[in-house]
Amino acid sequence: MELVIINNHPWAVGLRWLPPAKRRFTGHKALLAQAQEMDDAFDVSARCHGKQGVQFGFGAAGESWTRYAPVPALCPCLDVPPDFLGLFSLRSTEGIEFWWLHLRIGGAVAEFGDQVFYSEQEARDALTLMKKIAGLQAETGDSPMASAMYLEDRVRLTPLEKWALGKGHLSNLKKLASHSTVRRVTGLAAILTVILGIAFCWSYYADRAAREAARQARQERIQRKADLENHPEKFFPMAWQEKPLATDFASACLPVMMDLPLSSNGWELQSAVCNGKKVNLEWKHASGANFIRLPDGARLDEKDLRTARSSIALMPVESRRPDGSGTDHSMLLNREESLGLLAEITQATATRLNPPKFKAQKNRTIDKVKVVAPWHEADWELSGIPDLLMEPGPGPDGMGLFPMLAEIPGLTVESITFNNGWSMKGSIYARH
Repeated sequence: MELVIINNHPWAVGLRWLPPAKRRFTGHKALLAQAQEMDDAFDVSARCHGKQGVQFGFGAAGESWTRYAPVPALCPCLDVPPDFLGLFSLRSTEGIEFWWLHLRIGGAVAEFGDQVFYSEQEARDALTLMKKIAGLQAETGDSPMASAMYLEDRVRLTPLEKWALGKGHLSNLKKLASHSTVRRVTGLAAILTVILGIAFCWSYYADRAAREAARQARQERIQRKADLENHPEKFFPMAWQEKPLATDFASACLPVMMDLPLSSNGWELQSAVCNGKKVNLEWKHASGANFIRLPDGARLDEKDLRTARSSIALMPVESRRPDGSGTDHSMLLNREESLGLLAEITQATATRLNPPKFKAQKNRTIDKVKVVAPWHEADWELSGIPDLLMEPGPGPDGMGLFPMLAEIPGLTVESITFNNGWSMKGSIYARH
């Protein structure tokens, strides 16, 4: 036999069980005779009550009886289906790792349905044999932690059952209670009756409260799982909602970029990039330029002294998108529609589009449930943009590049660049 800890309580496993018998009482001598007939080493017994009658299980405690004396057997206290087969990896109270095989048929523990193995291979072989005999699928716990989590929810032993009814109690077959012990037990009967009455009431209400709490916890887990599966968008940031419309982005960047000089103190403007928060400038040294007098606010690049860099801070861009906060992802277009609109804009404006390649949907695991974002993300780039189109609003003909981009739900502009011509980059989000 071995002792294991489940729910912070020690339990004994590894007994050999007799078939159920209708007779509810069996004398001490009869139990001892049955134990010795099965195995001379058996010196403890336990009872298991079921619909088919009472079963007696026998085990060998030997010199370790003091360890087993206050401990109940696990089988009588385990709430599993009438037909059940399981193999669990457990660790004893002394740190020994072993495998426990449990088999029930028709609600009764099989004779060898409470076995302990110290070899995983022997345990697996026994499990294979039991599967063939019983025709059952097995529950398994491949680690002590997984086994404990499975068994913790299925152990049933109230204080009343333990102290008054002796459920799972282990008896020493080699010892008999003395007369003095009988007298003491009789004398304490009245006190125990009162205590057990209180314990019964406490156990009843505590068990009812625990079951109600478990029911509510199960209901919450079910609701949580349904929420994860039916509303995955709640668990991913809708990044496009936090970004300004293309027209608002352009309104912040273009006035500053259009007012930039092409040269300053002999330094030529190489490129200007606006990210919505500031405009980053790169200047190149030209003949006649002075390394002492740089463009306003510029600093030399330590890796390339013929390059200077500066930046111009912008006012924060604030706008309320039609697909912004307060709405959900349902306003997004699908991938084909988004690509079609970008291609149409490219054709209408005579620009060049680097077609967006949509990435795989983001996913994450929450409470052991895989949740997949209901949209795809892609980067896009537009280049070769004519100067006439670099206006935040509509042009004289009522059309404009940025107003057209702003009409595409889920489209954001991340940067506008001037470098011997205009280009811009951004992101676009589309439904699956």
